[in-house]
Amino acid sequence: MVDIAIAMMEPENEGNIGAVARAMGNFALSKLYLINPKIHIGINSRKMAAHAQSILDNAIILSNIASLKEEYDLLYGTTAILAKRPSNIKRNVLKPDDFAKLVSKIKGKVIILLGRESSGLSNEELEYCDAVITIPACEDYPTLNVATASAILFYELYKNNTEIKGLPLMNKRTKKLLLEKFLAVISQTNLPAYKKKLVGKAFKNILGKSIITKKEGSLLITALNRVEKELTIRAEKNW
Repeated sequence: MVDIAIAMMEPENEGNIGAVARAMGNFALSKLYLINPKIHIGINSRKMAAHAQSILDNAIILSNIASLKEEYDLLYGTTAILAKRPSNIKRNVLKPDDFAKLVSKIKGKVIILLGRESSGLSNEELEYCDAVITIPACEDYPTLNVATASAILFYELYKNNTEIKGLPLMNKRTKKLLLEKFLAVISQTNLPAYKKKLVGKAFKNILGKSIITKKEGSLLITALNRVEKELTIRAEKNW
């Protein structure tokens, strides 16, 4: 399984360090490097990090990125500036989802280098990178705040490396019973026969296009049982 670390190039805003740490905590990342930081981790960083204090406590400060290239198998940079010409190899980029799918197949150590808040990564720094990642955004304002961009990127990484266990879905037997109960209720209404058929078909289509959990299906069947029983009582009393 891939081992991913994060590096911030010359961070200039204390709050952004904390916000990046928080996003890392949200998506199961823990190793943070600060490359030649222009500020210290202080109270604003701590506030923004919330429950990710351990990431700040263990952050490693380096003077340059040369050592990262030696320690990690792959180094990916980030940029908001796309190549204007195909010949600009340094700015040929991956989207976050494509990058996440790519590294999910890697067994090794990968580090992501986040650019400066003010000027991103230079061409010289991009030379150190094996590839570059960008987040598609509006052409009129394509540059995202580093904390916002990191959260999007970290989410894509987490999504591709995590099996999310949802609630158990309604099975075929329960779905069949739910449809039968619904049709039984409709049959006791004064709708014309052709309308009953259309409504039944519409409900079947809704079931087919919906993600219904086992609990939700059970509750719906219970409700329809009550409705069917009440309609039967009213019919017997000629209401």
